[in-house]
Amino acid sequence: MEATSTIERSTLDLYRSYPYPLTTARQRRETLAYQICKYRFLGMEQALRGGRVLDAGCGTGRLMNVAKHYDMCEYVGLDQSAASLAYAKKAAEEEEFDRFTPVEGSVFEIPYPDDSFDAVLCWGVLQVTPDPLRGLRELVRVCKPGGFVAIWVYNPFTHWRHNLQKRKINRLAGDDIHRRFGVAHRLYGRKPVADMTPQEISTFFDRFCVPLESNHTYGEILSWFDRLGLEFQGTSPPLRFRDLLSYLRTLDQLVQTYSTDVTGAGLQRMAFRAARWARLIPGSTARQVPFRRPTLLHRAFWQTQLAWHGRRPAAFHASSFAARKLRAGNDDL
Repeated sequence: MEATSTIERSTLDLYRSYPYPLTTARQRRETLAYQICKYRFLGMEQALRGGRVLDAGCGTGRLMNVAKHYDMCEYVGLDQSAASLAYAKKAAEEEEFDRFTPVEGSVFEIPYPDDSFDAVLCWGVLQVTPDPLRGLRELVRVCKPGGFVAIWVYNPFTHWRHNLQKRKINRLAGDDIHRRFGVAHRLYGRKPVADMTPQEISTFFDRFCVPLESNHTYGEILSWFDRLGLEFQGTSPPLRFRDLLSYLRTLDQLVQTYSTDVTGAGLQRMAFRAARWARLIPGSTARQVPFRRPTLLHRAFWQTQLAWHGRRPAAFHASSFAARKLRAGNDDL
């Protein structure tokens, strides 16, 4: 337990000093179409509309415009970093969203009773904790029966090159995050530190200096859902081929509806371009939610693609997963 506490304290110290991500209102607008499409194919839109939602590890509030879009009755942002929550409050002001509740706390000890939320989100958090499955249990505990839990964690097939880089940095720099930053910047930095923006510096710390990171395959995530008695709902982007085609068409329609200025992250740009190509392909629509569970073949195909994608230095892509809580209580947890 002492080692676990040390890791948690070190991670907290990093994000207190370097809140991540430092998104702007414009960047949130640029990705709104992508976010709407994401929740649609996770099968969660009904729970989000007017729902009480927990964002466990909300960081700087990059989903604040999503909360506003779905008119959530309450959007609770849980984070251990008070500095990150200060940015989240500013994001709520920028979006003119007055139903944001910032809460300082740990994903391992969420300060709410059982069955409190219609939906629980946790993006990019569990993999930097010492025990992701324990964290997922806590997310499930505070979700209402019939509600939804959605997670995104690093995938080893995408991260194989990054993992090699991190091992080298850790070997040369040890545990101190500032020494790690110095070594990482010397090896992989693209511009002088003096020329880096605060956003670029916080991103660099998040990428190379986090004390602990774990990686989890698609099959492992599904096994977590089975172990906790959850019903699979969907992935985004979808892993089943027919659903992926419908996803791309839907994304294209949403981009046109929301007049998205596609100047954001490379992943969004690639998705938007693929969506436009999908217009030319005849095909069927997606299945109704819950979507069908991806087979071993689907998982193997996409993780092979992730391994190819992972040769690039900035590769971070993997699918988000959502599941539905079927019963009240914690007996099976």
